[in-house]
Formats: sequence, C-alpha cells, structure tokens
Amino acid sequence: MSLDSPSIDSQSPDLQSPDLQTLREHISRIRASIPPGVRLIAVTKTVPVEKMRVAYAAGIRDFGENRVQEALAKQAALQDLSQNSPLIWHLIGPLQRNKVRKAVEHFDWIHSVDSLAPADRIAQVALDLNRSPRLCLQVKLHPDPQKRGWYS
Repeated sequence: MSLDSPSIDSQSPDLQSPDLQTLREHISRIRASIPPGVRLIAVTKTVPVEKMRVAYAAGIRDFGENRVQEALAKQAALQDLSQNSPLIWHLIGPLQRNKVRKAVEHFDWIHSVDSLAPADRIAQVALDLNRSPRLCLQVKLHPDPQKRGWYS
C-alpha cells in the first residue's frame, strides 16, 4: 500500500490535514534513510488513538506498546483499521510474568525477552493458545548485574 493512497475508513483523519501531511513527509524521510527490509515501528505508548489513526493513514502498520492493558484498549479502538491492512503489535520493554498470557494472545512481537524463564513461559503459553508471536531476545554484551538480558 502506498503512502499516497492509504485505505482507511470513515473514522480516519482528514487526508488533507497538515498533521497528516507532515507525518507522511517525516515517515517518507525516515524510510528513505533506512535499508529495505528494516521494520519501522511507531512507539505509541501514551499516544492517543486519534494520533495513531493519523500514523496509520500515513502508512504505519507496526505499533509498539510497553503496557499490556493500555495496548489492549488501543487494539480494541483501532480494530476497524485491521480490516484494511493488518496492524502489527509489538510489546516493547519488560514483560511481567502475570502478563504473559495476554501478551501472547494480543501481540505479534514480544521484545526484550531477557532470560530463559520468560522465554519458557512464553513458549508454554503460545503452545496452549496455538499462537506464534515472534520474540526478540535482549542480550547483554558485558556481565553487568544492574542490566537485564542474556549473557553466557
């Protein structure tokens, strides 16, 4: 889908609005500066749904959230957009053990898996739910006890 002709619905922002035009230009500049195949994720924690609709109209399909509950509310509010072109949801930041089931159910990507315990729990829940979220492992380059991540 082109940035010039997004498929959106009646709840979407005005395609001629200055905010949308500015965002389209900004996204185009970013895309021109990154190699093909690099995934552009809009981190939308604390961003209102209305602005996310503007980002969608500008061509963004990947959204990153760091709070499961906030993300679930946004997913429900933006569900109508997925009918046109699916949204890809990323959970960024640490994942609490009690949020693993919801994360596996509602996110396509789970970032910052920082040890074997949460990876095992995610795998178990994913098997139970017949889901396959993609995982990003957080790796420490130095053995720093103050930092989270895999280190061997």
